[in-house]
Amino acid sequence: MKIGFEIPGCGSSSELDIPTRGEGRWSLNWMHILREEGHQLYNVRNVECEGQNLDWYFNTPWAGNISCFGDKVNYLKHGHLRYGAIKDEIWLNAVEQEHSNIRCLQNGAGNITFGYKNNYFDSLPAWAKAERNYNIGLMPIPFSDSMLTAPVTQGFDRPNIAWMSKEVFHRGQFERESPWPEVGLVFLRALEKFSRRVDFKLYFIITGEEQFPPEAQELLSRMNVETVPLLSFRPLLQFLSTIKINLGVCGMASSTIDSLFVRSVPLGHFNGFMTDTIRTEFPQGVLPPARETTEEQVYNLLETLWFDRKFYRSVEDCYQEEFSVHYKPNALKWFNSFVESSQ
Repeated sequence: MKIGFEIPGCGSSSELDIPTRGEGRWSLNWMHILREEGHQLYNVRNVECEGQNLDWYFNTPWAGNISCFGDKVNYLKHGHLRYGAIKDEIWLNAVEQEHSNIRCLQNGAGNITFGYKNNYFDSLPAWAKAERNYNIGLMPIPFSDSMLTAPVTQGFDRPNIAWMSKEVFHRGQFERESPWPEVGLVFLRALEKFSRRVDFKLYFIITGEEQFPPEAQELLSRMNVETVPLLSFRPLLQFLSTIKINLGVCGMASSTIDSLFVRSVPLGHFNGFMTDTIRTEFPQGVLPPARETTEEQVYNLLETLWFDRKFYRSVEDCYQEEFSVHYKPNALKWFNSFVESSQ
């Protein structure tokens, strides 16, 4: 098939290694996988796509009707990515109003896909009450061994911790009086205390939007910290392959999906990202919701993950069960099912 993708934040390029946020990563990974399967793939913003008659066009917007090139390409069917879950009728009504303004969905088709299993299943009850007859499917962001530059080792024996939660101390959080900076301080206090016992390096991602409060600056100054810029994809995987624990502060994505691919264990919240399995099978391996999490809880879980190999492997197994749908063979089954049931 000829398939075109939107790639938010990447212009006209479609190289796998381009650094981008989740929506763009979804597109790039799917282009890589489907190209391996023999399909012809196009970035719809590229001039090479002009005049092509596509079998599918996938729109992957950051929000609402932004980044929608559906009127600039010829296509038979359109798939629209939704990143977040739609859990009740209030959300559903808002989304249907949003979709009524999206050019690509005004042709009568309603092929809506999700990039994560939990968002897909959480949304099904609400979507069943939609006024339109949507084809709702799952296309989990896919991963294959061809994306790796080296074999993956066991995570427990690695010496490093990563803070990949990009927006905890961003200026905007303070402007809207978000609770995230205070939750971030809870984590930093626990990390600083832990650093007095264990010699680890904390890799801290920096975007340039940070506004660290004085206490955060002081705590960071007492630890062995190395800042990390936004990384392209394969260097990110290579970096995460050295990480034992990846902190999922405030329940944000925090490169969790990428770290799971290279078997780095997340330390996250009960209501956070990719936690459906661990919440039911091994709840002691996950923190309470962000606003309820204490310094002591972060420290205790950090300590147990660091020293208890059996506990670490139990947490790892739960997250790997959650991640299994993203491995190439399973992801392709969901893709084929979505395509076959399309409108």
